[in-house]
Amino acid sequence: MTLKEMCEARQAEIDAAKAIRDKAKAEDRDLTDEELVQVEEHLAAAGQYQTQIDAIRKRQVVLSRLDDADEAARQPVGVPRAILGNPQNERSNPRITGGEASEKYSTFGEFLRDVREAENPACSPAIRGKLHAAAPGLRTDIQSEGGALIPTEFANTILRRMYTKGQILSRVRRLPISGNTIEIPYVNETSRADGSRMGGVRGYWVAETKAITDSKPDFGRLSLKLKKVAALGYCTDEMLSDYGATGTLLQDMFADELIYQAENAIVNGTGAGRPQGIANANAKVEVTIETNQTADTVWGPNIVKMWSRLYSECRPNAVWLINQDVEPYLWSLALEGRFGSASTAADAVPLYYPANGVTNAGQFGILMGRPVIPVEYCDTVGDVNDIILVDLSQYLWIEKGPEAAESMHVRFAYDEMTYRLTYRCDGCCWWSSVLTPVNSSNTLAPIVTLGARA
Repeated sequence: MTLKEMCEARQAEIDAAKAIRDKAKAEDRDLTDEELVQVEEHLAAAGQYQTQIDAIRKRQVVLSRLDDADEAARQPVGVPRAILGNPQNERSNPRITGGEASEKYSTFGEFLRDVREAENPACSPAIRGKLHAAAPGLRTDIQSEGGALIPTEFANTILRRMYTKGQILSRVRRLPISGNTIEIPYVNETSRADGSRMGGVRGYWVAETKAITDSKPDFGRLSLKLKKVAALGYCTDEMLSDYGATGTLLQDMFADELIYQAENAIVNGTGAGRPQGIANANAKVEVTIETNQTADTVWGPNIVKMWSRLYSECRPNAVWLINQDVEPYLWSLALEGRFGSASTAADAVPLYYPANGVTNAGQFGILMGRPVIPVEYCDTVGDVNDIILVDLSQYLWIEKGPEAAESMHVRFAYDEMTYRLTYRCDGCCWWSSVLTPVNSSNTLAPIVTLGARA
C-alpha cells in the first residue's frame, strides 16, 4: 500500500469507530459490549496503520535530511544559502523554514492545536513546517519519535512557573546536562576525627629541611541518569476551539503537576525509576526523641538537637520542611531563659516566630533563624519525616524537557484529546554518608530528621 492508501485506510477505521459511537449517542444510550469490542477492533486496526505510516514518514524525514545535508555540502564556503537561491522559494518550502507559517506561536493553546493537527494525514505542510521551525532539529511531526518538543518560550514558561512556585525545586543545585547521563565527582569523606580533610588530605607542621608527609584526597563519582515523569491533560474539541484560554489553563495545570512529582521525588524518591529523595539519602542523621516524650508531639529539645546535628556550613542555606500537622506544635516551642537556677514561664525564650509576626518574617515562619516551609510531601506528625532540616543546595538536580505529544485514542469514547507532557529529571544528595567531626562522636549531615514518636 502507498502512504496515501494507508492514511485512507486508517481514517476509514477511525470513521467506522466514530459511526458506532455516534449511533449510540443519537439513541441516547451507552455502547453495548459488542459495540465496545467493535470500536476497540477498529482502533487497533487504525493503530497498526499508524505504526506503518510513522515508519514511512521516518524514512522520508531521514532521506530529506540527507538531501539537505548533500545540498549544504555543495554550497560554496562562506556564502549565505539564501543568496544562492531564491529567498521566496525557501520561504515557501516548509521542509526548510516552516513555510508561510514559520512565525512563532503566540499561545501555548495554538501550539497544542497544531500538535493535534499534525497527526492528521491531511495536515498541511505549513503546519508541519511551523512545528519544525518551533523546535529546530527535531522531528516534531512524527509521534513515534517522541512527540513534539515544546517551543522554547512555552517550555521556559512552564519551567519558570515550576521554579517560582516550587519552594523545594527552587532551592536545589541545578546542573547543566547535554546527554542523558552525567557523572559528578564528590569527596568521599566520612570522618575528620583522624585529622584528615577532603577524604585524605592532611597538613603537617614541618621543621626546616624536613620532608613533607604525602597525602591525597579520596574522590568518588555520582552518576545521575535522566528518568521520565509524564503528566496527562484532556481537552474536548470544543475546548480546543478557544485555544488561548485552554492553552493557559493546560500550561498551569501541567506545571503544577510536574512541580508535585518533582518535589515529591526530591523528598521521598526511592532512586528506583525516579530520583533518590532526601528521606532516603545515606547522608541523613536521625535525632533520638526525649525520654517519655508524648506520642505525636514536637518538643523544644527536639529542635535544638536537630539543629546541633546539621553540619555548620549548611546552616546559612538550611530550611525546615514540615507537614502542616506539625505547625500547631511549633507555636508552643520555647526554652528556659535561665540556666542553673529556677525559671518561670516569663523566662522562656520562644523558638518559633510565625510568618508576618513580631520579626516580620514574611512568607514563612522562622525556627532557629531559618524558614519553616509547610509541604505536603512530609509525613504526618509523629512519623520520622514529619519535620526535616535540610540544606537543599547539597542536593544535585538535572533535567530536560518538557516535551508534548497527543493522542485521540486514549479518551476516544469521551470525545476528548489527550495531551501528554514528558519531563525528564534525576537527583540525589551530593554527600555519600554522614560525617564524624574532629572532637565529637555525634555525626553531622546536611539532612536531619526526628525519630518516630509513636
